Amino acid sequence: MGGRNVATYNTKMSNILVGNSYDINSTNSYKIVSYHRGAPTKNKSVWIGKVNYHDEIECFILTLNKNWIIKKGSKMIGWGLHLDHNQIIQLGIGTSPNKTPLYVAQFKREIINNEWHGYPIDYTNTNESPDHDVIEKWKNNEYISKRQENKMKRCLECI
Repeated sequence: MGGRNVATYNTKMSNILVGNSYDINSTNSYKIVSYHRGAPTKNKSVWIGKVNYHDEIECFILTLNKNWIIKKGSKMIGWGLHLDHNQIIQLGIGTSPNKTPLYVAQFKREIINNEWHGYPIDYTNTNESPDHDVIEKWKNNEYISKRQENKMKRCLECI
């Protein structure tokens, strides 16, 4: 495995470590990265403190299980939501100086080793906005309304 620390993830794990990779299934692993924790910088958004490492991994697993993923060239990109009783709740804080509350995560897979990592995004930023098919899936699963779907597809604030 090329010198990386890998463990098989399960929901009962008590000791999730930053920098380690966790096997989710036979073809995907997830890595917690330190630069998306703590205080946001001008280039990096962060997960909020109440979204712990388990929550981050569970958000990714939901993204995998619901297939909120697209292939873009040789890359795989997914978008996730942090849900509480099927309601979208804040999962991150945007880059400084604005520090906008964030409700969507983006996950990217490394081509070399099938390792994913994720971070909160501002879906109103056209460079990060979720794929339209993913947004439609969110609407079809009633996580967002038709009005929110239309706004999100135009990168307008709606959550």
